[in-house]
Amino acid sequence: MECTVDEILEDLKSNSEEDTHVLGSIVVIQYRKLIDQLYETEVVDGQQRLITISLLLWAM
Repeated sequence: MECTVDEILEDLKSNSEEDTHVLGSIVVIQYRKLIDQLYETEVVDGQQRLITISLLLWAM
């Protein structure tokens, strides 16, 4: 089943305050790189959610 961005946005607009949305979890790991001593964050799980949310925000 394919949905367009317009259909998804309309669905989000039509929900009342009583309805809830669950985006799921996004798992990241943070570590310090030895070369430059900066912290780097890597997404372990939730890449597709981040991309989808980013594209929706970009489309608005």
